[in-house]
Amino acid sequence: PLKIVCLGTSITYGHINGGGRVAIPWASAFETKLKAALGKSDITVMNYGVRGAKSWQGAANLENFVYDEAPDMVIIEYMANARVDAEPAGGVNEYIDNMNRLVDLLLRWDQADVVVLQGTPYGEAGNTHLYDPYMSALATAMDAKKVVQPDVYSHFLGMSEAAMLALYLEPATDHAHLTEAG
Repeated sequence: PLKIVCLGTSITYGHINGGGRVAIPWASAFETKLKAALGKSDITVMNYGVRGAKSWQGAANLENFVYDEAPDMVIIEYMANARVDAEPAGGVNEYIDNMNRLVDLLLRWDQADVVVLQGTPYGEAGNTHLYDPYMSALATAMDAKKVVQPDVYSHFLGMSEAAMLALYLEPATDHAHLTEAG
């Protein structure tokens, strides 16, 4: 059996504005695709996405969300909320310090593979590169730790802006949350 824990924000949770959740958050879709690709049914992907969560809160919840679950892999998605939190406190450097603390705790635990997503871009027309300095610094920091980093960010930015924004629930007002296709 394979157990994966996904830590993250409302993007991982599958938030819908006004409350609720998309029918298939990305962690659930990942489980389905992984089972099909590997031809195995004993794969569990646990979604510990929390609305409004920041990376430092993920670190504070490792006992319940990770250590107690004893997964084989932990996938981490923290950007939008962590950036808002980091901006007044040092910006990119604050964000990287918080992500390093979280990842270092998991690496020292040494019981699961650690994966850090280069997550989705800011979904506002004309401002989709807002996270560029954060993603660049995150890539450098995680490369130094030899942590796997699936690059969702560049994949999204490789689309036309119109095609990319069509993957967001409400791109005119909500620049973070994705449709099920997203």
